Amino acid sequence: DESHMFQKIIEKDTTPNMIIYGIENTGKNTLLQAFMHDKYGKFNTLCSKREFKINSKNLEIPIYHSPYHVEIDINSLFSHTRIILPSIIKEFSQTKNVMTHKYKIFIIHHMENMDSHTQHMLRRIMEKDINNCRFIFITQKLNKITQLIQSRCFCINIPLLTKPQQYNILTNINKQLDDPI
Repeated sequence: DESHMFQKIIEKDTTPNMIIYGIENTGKNTLLQAFMHDKYGKFNTLCSKREFKINSKNLEIPIYHSPYHVEIDINSLFSHTRIILPSIIKEFSQTKNVMTHKYKIFIIHHMENMDSHTQHMLRRIMEKDINNCRFIFITQKLNKITQLIQSRCFCINIPLLTKPQQYNILTNINKQLDDPI
């Protein structure tokens, strides 16, 4: 079970580079949020806008971050991923996590939309900054991520739940309510 894998990672007090993949609406982001909450407790995620000047255009990119992590959506970088992503990673990976004195976690959404050249550049960053940061990639299509990145990550498939599994989960939640339905 995927949630047990995350629990083992939390217990070992380490975080490997990971790829979380599965079709849309399987709960990849929800599972990731639960993992981050279990690992670091309650924390606030801020959204700040970073301005990048590219070809005489000013682009404002939203970046979600906390003392523990940085979240980047590849879709928000438009076609400038190759220029913007390294700059963001460099800015946030210069120092270790101020709260734990360990690495910062970079969560990159929609990894399937990153071209292979940028993925190769990202692989070099992963290797160079291994002491200061870890990466968690969220994708719907594992085959769109290069083998070189896959081989450096712990890959977790989040399958679509069957109707009986969905029913059991909802039944368990309902039993925990003060006024069950």
